[in-house]
Amino acid sequence: MKQRAARKRNEVLIVGAWASLVLIGFGYLHTYGARAGELADGPQTWRDGTLEGAAGRARVLLFAHPRCSCTRASIAELTHVVEAHALRATVVFWQPEGADAEWRASPTVDMVQQHPLLDAAWDPGGKVCRSFDAATSGQCLVYDANGRLRFSGGITAGRGHEGANEGRQTVDRLLSESGDPPTGVHTFPVFGCRLEG
Repeated sequence: MKQRAARKRNEVLIVGAWASLVLIGFGYLHTYGARAGELADGPQTWRDGTLEGAAGRARVLLFAHPRCSCTRASIAELTHVVEAHALRATVVFWQPEGADAEWRASPTVDMVQQHPLLDAAWDPGGKVCRSFDAATSGQCLVYDANGRLRFSGGITAGRGHEGANEGRQTVDRLLSESGDPPTGVHTFPVFGCRLEG
């Protein structure tokens, strides 16, 4: 009888410990997914000569670390934007100095290279990222047809989360405006890994 009671108590303790670990794990994942990165101020006007861009059209940039798995969600959201507005966008991939072709290989890079409206630009050493003040993978900057910064932030609701969110909806709204829209920069938190590090 005592053995059965002891075994039952041990089972309850094991199940309780397991449930506690599961809750802690879910809590960590939620906290990690909701932790925003550093938001870029970005130059207030387009910097000619840094990156290609069609004059007289809105320019959309997304800064990405090719090894950040969270960034695939940002690329997926970006494809919705460019397809909805028949607009080209540039994904600037940070890379360390001296990185070889093998370092560049990733599913994130493949997503960009296979999409007809996305252009990949490599940034050895992060010079372009720094010139646009981008520090977090998934950072999106939108410049209007007059070269004014209109949006700085992320286009996902959290790290690696695809689906409707305020960041992408803001970009869609800005790109749908006709005429001379009011000035001001809209922001939304950006979720991803640090570009350098």
